[in-house]
Amino acid sequence: MAIALRAPDLVQDLVAVDNAPVDATLSSDFAKYVKGMAKIQESSVTRQADADKILRDYEEVSPIRQLYMKRQ
Repeated sequence: MAIALRAPDLVQDLVAVDNAPVDATLSSDFAKYVKGMAKIQESSVTRQADADKILRDYEEVSPIRQLYMKRQ
């Protein structure tokens, strides 16, 4: 990120990742979220409500489902 700020002409794309400077294993929930997102992609849904229905099998908390369905 420092190079992007100091010499922006040298950087075409940048992905800033907010992560703690510790060695930590992924939560056991991570795999189920990946499976849920794969299921959505396989289903070729076009509506967020349909994606939400699929994710309910993988996450019961609505705000967490909403986070995963957020468009980039």
